[in-house]
Amino acid sequence: MRFSRRDFIKLSGATVGGLVLSSRTTAVALAQRIRPFPLHKPISEAATICCFCGVGCGAIVAAADGRVVNVEGDPDHPINQGALCSKGMAMAQLNTVDGEVNPYRLTNVLYRAPGSDGWEEKTWDWAIGEIASRIKATRDANWIEEDAGGHKVERTEAIAALGSVFINSQEAYLLTKLLRALGIVYNENESRICVTSAVAAGSESVGRGPMTNHWIDLRNSDCIMVIGSNAAETFPISFKWITRAMAQGSKLIVVDPRVTRTASQADIYVPMRGGTDVACVGGMINYVM
Repeated sequence: MRFSRRDFIKLSGATVGGLVLSSRTTAVALAQRIRPFPLHKPISEAATICCFCGVGCGAIVAAADGRVVNVEGDPDHPINQGALCSKGMAMAQLNTVDGEVNPYRLTNVLYRAPGSDGWEEKTWDWAIGEIASRIKATRDANWIEEDAGGHKVERTEAIAALGSVFINSQEAYLLTKLLRALGIVYNENESRICVTSAVAAGSESVGRGPMTNHWIDLRNSDCIMVIGSNAAETFPISFKWITRAMAQGSKLIVVDPRVTRTASQADIYVPMRGGTDVACVGGMINYVM
């Protein structure tokens, strides 16, 4: 029997179509026979930021039945890239210790009345209402409509706010907006108090206060000087980027009265006398300039 080219194509198409239908029917039958496999412990995961220092490492928290069962570094986070220090790994203990609720963690409002020697457990609604009423009472009793020169100021000087170094930009914006709406003018932040000298120096040299660069940018440094910090122990993930810079030829200078873990890695260790930080830095500035 002779086949034309057209007959061959027709026969090949019919054969391939039959095989596809047959395999599809088999796959459907196999899929129908697969039984669902229920999870014994449904685990939920959420991304978060470590709260223990200013490096801001990313973490993934796994929880089940309202308890934290695992904390690990977020591999997609640019700063720690999946790594966590011992403090970060201990974040789970804020919520759960050995599978139970942390006995030292406060989950309810405790209130001690003036003159009392004991604590009372209160609801959040009571606490929020009490705080709001006391703020309003203090504000109304000390409201300044005009200053001594007759200028309208509409403010109170009886309330001050001290912010946190851990709140993000959005939270800081909302806090400031709330304080300004209440007429509160004393709005301070711990980070400005802590690094006042760095703000002044940074503003003069690069136009703004700290931090002027990203943690990862440490790896691009040719020379790093650490003074007043034991980063290897207090900021381990940040020190990782210092070691990467050193692997590329960067030099590490550590100025510290103590031989710390950071100092032990230094190319140049400067042991100064305690309390002479300003004199030491002033001497270096005088030599350089």
